[in-house]
Amino acid sequence: MQYRLQLNLPGISLDSNIGFGSFKNSSGSDPEINTNQLRLYHDAIKGGSIIIYASNGVSITDIVVNASNKIGPAGYIVDGGAQINLAGGNTYTISGINATSQVEFFQRDSASGKENIRLIFSRLHILLQIQQ
Repeated sequence: MQYRLQLNLPGISLDSNIGFGSFKNSSGSDPEINTNQLRLYHDAIKGGSIIIYASNGVSITDIVVNASNKIGPAGYIVDGGAQINLAGGNTYTISGINATSQVEFFQRDSASGKENIRLIFSRLHILLQIQQ
C-alpha cells in the first residue's frame, strides 16, 4: 500500500510535544510512504523534506536519520535559519542544536533519471529537551 504526504503546518502530531509534515519543495514528486519507509525525491537545491515541529516549550536537540538505501547529500535548517549541508551516507546526524520551533531535513541531490529516489528513511531518532 502506498500513501502520499503533502501536509501543512502542523502536519501530524505524534504527541503534545512533537509533530511532523513532509513536503515536495522543488522535487518532481511528492514524498511518499511506501513499504513502511518515507521517500524523499531529488532536487539539487532543495528536494523533498520532512519538517519536525516542536510544541509546548520543548526543544529539539538532536536528530539521527538512518537511510535504508538510495543515499545522497542532504541538508537541514533549524528554526528558519541558515542551511547546513550534509554529505551522503547511511546515517545523517544533526546534533548540538536547540530548535524551539522546527527542524527541516531535506534531500539535495542533483541526480536524475529513471531511479530518482535518493533518500529512504527506515528510522528517525529525535531527542527532545523539555523546558520546565
